[in-house]
Amino acid sequence: MDRLEKILEKICPKKNLDMLKKNAKVALEMLQAILGKIQPVPVRAVFILVMTPELWALKKCASQLWYFVYRKQSHYFTASELGMQENNYPNELWIHVNGIMNNKEAAADSCRVIHEMFGRPVDLLHNPTDGAIPDLIQCVAGKTGLLKAGVIKPRVELTKRLAGKLRGAKANGINKVVLIAHSQGTIITGNVISNLGLCEKGEEVVDEELDSLMKELLEVYIIAGCAHHIPNRVKHVEYLSNRGDIVAWLGDLFPRALAPFWKNTWGNGIMYYRGENTDHVENAWGHMLVPHYLDAMKNGKFAKSKLASVYMKEKGE
Repeated sequence: MDRLEKILEKICPKKNLDMLKKNAKVALEMLQAILGKIQPVPVRAVFILVMTPELWALKKCASQLWYFVYRKQSHYFTASELGMQENNYPNELWIHVNGIMNNKEAAADSCRVIHEMFGRPVDLLHNPTDGAIPDLIQCVAGKTGLLKAGVIKPRVELTKRLAGKLRGAKANGINKVVLIAHSQGTIITGNVISNLGLCEKGEEVVDEELDSLMKELLEVYIIAGCAHHIPNRVKHVEYLSNRGDIVAWLGDLFPRALAPFWKNTWGNGIMYYRGENTDHVENAWGHMLVPHYLDAMKNGKFAKSKLASVYMKEKGE
């Protein structure tokens, strides 16, 4: 057993090996995508020659690598489970998808701030932290498609929950579903709304009911957006970014003239649907959700966003 296999074996307990082997194919697709991006061909050949032992070890231990990157389960917590009982808007459902490096309590605190600002209790789709480096790997994987991010746990959970909430909305008296995503949560959200109700390749609608419900009920607010793709498939979408937020420059603020040239593994460039009142950019610094965005909104920033001009105003009346 060579050195890389020994390292990866330490990461993954042997008792989990059988379960984790199911994901070996995903890691191999990642390697194929990486090799495909290495140009010119002579450089690619040198890379293969140098890395051949490690690539074979990674092939055998792909499941350990997957386990390292995606160790924790994603969970959905209702507003009542997070202690938010007051609800003056029972016909609305609000959901938050948090960014990187957020444990449950930190993400729940953000939900409580949103509740306090807008008067709506907020469910949490928790995107759990696996540590700084794994979280960043997840971001790269989700944005570029290197790990075929459809199997990422938060994305699977959001797909299941959002589809269920939309289908059951009218029966439960819900006429509006509001999704607020921040940072890495925007990557997860972008991937979900790009593919919800579509065929596996995302080329055609296979669930007409779900597609219709998204356009009728779903509002999406992308804060510090670093997603690769935000399509025009929902009732309302907005992007809130600080010019001094470097993360937002990887998505929402990425130069539009260059956006078509930053392609993911499916060959798609960065694409954000731009419509009426979609863009809200402030000349400010900072990436954190509460101090740099929500507190800024309390102090008059992002005033034209529907979050401020409608929801926060309604809460104050």
